[in-house]
Amino acid sequence: MALRVGHAMWRVAPRRPGDCAVPWATAAAAGGASSGGAVATGAASHKLRIALVSMSTGRARQQQLGPASSGTDSAAAGGITSASAAGGAAAVNSRAAEFSDLLDLTGPVFAEYAAIHGYTYADASGLMDASRPASWSKILAVLSALDAYDWVMWVDADILITNTSLPLERLLPAAAGADKPAGPDFILTTDAAGVNAGVWLMRGRDCAWCRAFLARWWSLSSFIRTDVSSGKSGDNDALKHMIATMDPDELAAHVGLAPQCACNSYLWRSSPRTWGRWLARPYTMQGGLWQPGDFLLHLAGINAKKAYLRRFFDQQLQQLQQLQPRDEQALALLLQQVQEQEQEQEQEQEREQMEPEELAAAALAREPRPLRLMSGQQAATGGAVNTARGAVLGGGDTRMQQQQQQLWNARRLQEGRRYLRASRGRRWAWGWGSHAR
Repeated sequence: MALRVGHAMWRVAPRRPGDCAVPWATAAAAGGASSGGAVATGAASHKLRIALVSMSTGRARQQQLGPASSGTDSAAAGGITSASAAGGAAAVNSRAAEFSDLLDLTGPVFAEYAAIHGYTYADASGLMDASRPASWSKILAVLSALDAYDWVMWVDADILITNTSLPLERLLPAAAGADKPAGPDFILTTDAAGVNAGVWLMRGRDCAWCRAFLARWWSLSSFIRTDVSSGKSGDNDALKHMIATMDPDELAAHVGLAPQCACNSYLWRSSPRTWGRWLARPYTMQGGLWQPGDFLLHLAGINAKKAYLRRFFDQQLQQLQQLQPRDEQALALLLQQVQEQEQEQEQEQEREQMEPEELAAAALAREPRPLRLMSGQQAATGGAVNTARGAVLGGGDTRMQQQQQQLWNARRLQEGRRYLRASRGRRWAWGWGSHAR
């Protein structure tokens, strides 16, 4: 991970928790999750309907999320009164321009991810309320989809999914049973500053608590920041207030806090506030920094978001181009090793099928001995030694004795190879054919 501090680039290895998995039983772990979102519930198999919702300023597109009602009707049914705005306009502040048309960069990735796993992606930019900053309208967008889906995931427009192979079922709680609770209805993450409203999931159908929670969140109008010079909208502060003041029993029954690295990794930004949080909570800060393989990258608190996203795209493309030749070389080397192993196995099978006499003859044919020119004294000495050896062995032809010795060595070699093949995986000690268990 690169930490950019001024004009310097520092490389660190962020410390991560032992596991980025959520602390509750998930639909994926239950054994019934698939790329299409199918989860086993009792005897039948129920396919979860999941919606991925986002929006950004500067877009006039509106997609109807529910088949029965539009976003305005759903908001009214949930006890929310909103001022609709034509063309997706909303109250602006100093950061409104940072989110303008961000979905042009991140929206195609959202749509691709949803198509891979069988989810629904919706651009709810047309549901923005004109009386508040744009980020407050995420409440209206999610509320409009609750009746039509089992789960709704909200993602800010400055979020980029970087690992499309990870399904949302790994975050969602498993279906309730007779011996296990239903799990949380509202899933979000915490960082060094508290809970974050950029990414969260909420249960949809038949969740009365969810609709009441969104209505209470929308009603906290005292947190709205309409100051043009302000860099905040107030929706995140309102969410922190609700979580902090919630009854402990209600919090434990309905709210689930997932590790930040599970679905809300940040990109490092250098500022006095960030360094202060780092010094105060280094483990939490490091655990939330984005790493290759993480589910998504959230540009929280970063200015010039479009420039960062384009730079990130360029860096990933360059790394991919650099890795491609290496992958080709590694593949060629792997194929060569496989071919060599196959040839060795074929030769070994041929040697097993050969008789000891044929094996000895093949060994002599493969390794011819070079001729040695001996002097008269060496020849005489060698002849005397051979004569003495023949006398000790009882006489006979020395050539016949050499053949018998070669045959005996060939049999011993073949038996040793069979023994080694049958004893693979054992720890060998010194000595022929000895082993220690």
